[in-house]
Amino acid sequence: MKMIDNLEQVERVLLPPGKRFSTEQTQVIGADGNIDIVAGPGSGKTTVLAAKLIMFLSKQRRGDKGICCITHTNVAVAEIKKRIEQSGLGNVEYPNFVGTIQRFFDHFFGSKAFGLLFPQKALRILDGDQYTNVYAENFLQLAPSWWKNNDYDAPDYRRREARLVISEDKKAYFVNNEHKNYGPIINEALGALLSRGIVNSEQMTELARWYISLHGNYLSTAMSERFDYLLLDEAQDTNDIQYKILMELTKGKNIHFQRFGDPYQALYTIYGSESEDAWNPFTEEQDNIAQIKEISTTARFGPGIAGLVRDVCYEKYPTFHSDISQKTFNNRFIIFESGDDLREKYQRLLRQCESENDSFLKCPKKDKIVAPMYKDLEKWFNAYKKPTHSPIIHVQPATDLFYSVLRKLAYANRRTISEEHMILQENMELAESVAKSVKCLFSKDETQTTLEGLIHPLLENDAWMTSADVSNDLIKETMHVDESNMELSNSMESEIILSTIHGVKGETHRSTLLLVDSEVYGGEKIHENFFFKDLFPFLIGERKVYDTDPHSKRIKACLKYAYVALSRPVFLAGVAIPKGSVTSTQREKMVSYGWKEVK
Repeated sequence: MKMIDNLEQVERVLLPPGKRFSTEQTQVIGADGNIDIVAGPGSGKTTVLAAKLIMFLSKQRRGDKGICCITHTNVAVAEIKKRIEQSGLGNVEYPNFVGTIQRFFDHFFGSKAFGLLFPQKALRILDGDQYTNVYAENFLQLAPSWWKNNDYDAPDYRRREARLVISEDKKAYFVNNEHKNYGPIINEALGALLSRGIVNSEQMTELARWYISLHGNYLSTAMSERFDYLLLDEAQDTNDIQYKILMELTKGKNIHFQRFGDPYQALYTIYGSESEDAWNPFTEEQDNIAQIKEISTTARFGPGIAGLVRDVCYEKYPTFHSDISQKTFNNRFIIFESGDDLREKYQRLLRQCESENDSFLKCPKKDKIVAPMYKDLEKWFNAYKKPTHSPIIHVQPATDLFYSVLRKLAYANRRTISEEHMILQENMELAESVAKSVKCLFSKDETQTTLEGLIHPLLENDAWMTSADVSNDLIKETMHVDESNMELSNSMESEIILSTIHGVKGETHRSTLLLVDSEVYGGEKIHENFFFKDLFPFLIGERKVYDTDPHSKRIKACLKYAYVALSRPVFLAGVAIPKGSVTSTQREKMVSYGWKEVK
């Protein structure tokens, strides 16, 4: 193992040549105790977290306590591990743990709870869409004849707030808030999956909570004996149940619980059922739970975008600023009459920026139009369809074909994608069959019979689907053209991508255009463009106190959307406003504030 004795060595590994950690970053890397690191967009949070891990791991000796680092996505885990490997420290081994928060709960608590409740059953955790699909199959089998005769889809169990309950006598069952006569069928359909050992991530978290409620003192002591530090990445994305469990496990123990994140990017209270953000560092500091340390300097974008991000933050954020000195593009706004008009003006703007700035021209990052809801995009782009996990496309590279096969096998075998991938990594014969299947699909010359023969050994005896079904689905998904998707690709010239704001969280773009048009909030249709109405004062620097406003929750949600969206671009940020939503006075105020209109 490579020895790293000081921060200068870490800087040489993680930072570009000649760059040093800032004073703010250095203070966070060396900090002990319970702290909340409030890190603005582009402030180097992941690099600082990796540096802290590297410094700890390089000094760790056999018998020392470890460090537990949890984040929210496999992509983030891979990025952190990649930084550690760059330092020459190799794989993260026991007693350390680096993984997703869901894996943390599943591995240490949820799986043990399941084994306690169902000792004779094999546990299978299905990803969101996989679980929803098998639930729907169960519900439709149990549904009354009038439901089937009307060809209704299965009701969304999440919208009915269906949840797992465990009684004092260790009986597990489901409850929901659906008052119509099919409410019990939802519970029965979910219960049937549970009886076969099939659960989703939310249910695993509930199992973890129950298990910790039984053995809390023992488990929290065990945590403090194994780990010196608990580092929580992207703390703002932690839901209320997860956060309360982590706080309970570390309360009063000799373990440094340090939370990294940007509280202004917390979207959980918009998309989830919770009304308050689980992680509130400002309240925690007031209550002497943790001390706040800020990393408020961004290197992602210049002063213009940094000022815009400050303006739309739902709370005053005066410390956030850019350390990029070179002149960048003015923030832009587009007044448009149709989707075609918006597309043409945006493309014209991109061509102009490419002619003016060589760095912008050579930047490989994407240009995106983003909006709060899928419906907002569908309203203006008729060809736009909500993305699915199994898109129908015209030509797929081998990598995409591999993941298409992997997803279908995971579904058929009632496993998660990660579980299926791990099995392939451990079995060379199965991996070879997958490789041949990918080659078969890529060439498009082989028959379905050939593909079936390759798929058959990859399926378990109790698989949901036959090899013929899997093969047929894969051929349909990978060899047919979806005309609507092709039309969208052609009309947008394959260079401007449409997405929801939630879908681009964590990304960086060359340019980002925020579609300021939405009439749907909290599932209800509002007969006005509330998004522009609520956002406009902040776009021109006229921050208002909205706590007493009857629509304060909605205003805060709008600001969260805008903050996340407008902190994605590296070079160019803009907003797109329907012509009917903006007055000439508002237009003039935007120009006076420094916005530049795209004609």
